[in-house]
Amino acid sequence: MFLNTDAVVLKIIPFSETSLICRLFTKDKGKITIMAKGARRNKSPLSSILEPGNLIQINCIIKENRDIQLLKEACFIFNTINIRDNIKKIITLLAVIEVLDKTTQPFNDSPILFRLINKVINKLSITNTKPIILYSFYLLQLTIQYGFKPDIRYCSKCRKKLKKGNYSKTNGELYCSLCSSNAFIVLDSDELKLIQLLMITHINELDKLNSYHKNFFQISVFLEEFMMNHIDGMNNVRSINFLHNIL
Repeated sequence: MFLNTDAVVLKIIPFSETSLICRLFTKDKGKITIMAKGARRNKSPLSSILEPGNLIQINCIIKENRDIQLLKEACFIFNTINIRDNIKKIITLLAVIEVLDKTTQPFNDSPILFRLINKVINKLSITNTKPIILYSFYLLQLTIQYGFKPDIRYCSKCRKKLKKGNYSKTNGELYCSLCSSNAFIVLDSDELKLIQLLMITHINELDKLNSYHKNFFQISVFLEEFMMNHIDGMNNVRSINFLHNIL
């Protein structure tokens, strides 16, 4: 069957002297892998279209019993060229798309995840929202969509309201100081409040949190570790270390 859909480019792999293999997250079919024949030729426009992070429109032949689909045509919807001269934004972009790539399965369509990645990339490109805030928002929303919304209000053991959260890497939950004194990550009261605020803040309003950007590094580390504990594939995301070094 023919598939015409929007897609985000997740990863490209050179194949032969003239072709590319690409993983895409599509609006209608979720993650798919396609072969772009001739994309590496000098005169082919596909080499710039199929850049990781670009939002594109594709026409391809789909057979769900086949691992690699055949790309017929592709064109730009949104080009991330504005991101590529900002090291913090480009590393954030690469982390965002790799997280989605490593934590999703092929042909598991999710229009909600497609809208999320689309909005995050657009926001990263055209606004002054701090990349670390946008990255934390993305991880939190992704975690919620996967069904693992973190409980940042109450101790996982005694159920008392948390004044600060001690994260247990063993159990993947937050505890109060009395129930866990040897914590892998500690979230103070301000960081707990910011996570609660992040849960109810629309992506277009994230600029209002820029003044708190220093708190969001610890929040992002907590969300990464939480996802590693609960979500398959998160442990395989390699770009996280680069992101930490840059942000």
